[in-house]
Amino acid sequence: MKKFEQYVAIPNRKAPAPTMELEELAKEAKNSPDVKDVTLRKNTVTLLATPDAVDNLRRKLAGKVIIDSDQPIHPLS
Repeated sequence: MKKFEQYVAIPNRKAPAPTMELEELAKEAKNSPDVKDVTLRKNTVTLLATPDAVDNLRRKLAGKVIIDSDQPIHPLS
């Protein structure tokens, strides 16, 4: 059984269009079979995914977003 973990993705501050990058990440993540849940918010994307899926997303988006497993997850209000 695959282990799913929660990750938060934020725009790389050096990227010129962070909102577009997060939308691209959300779209790529939704197409991945190893991503269970994708939540697109104003400034972040929350993923419930396997570590392998996150590594693949990091490679595909090559520095456009930062995916951090250490950042706390905040519930939607």
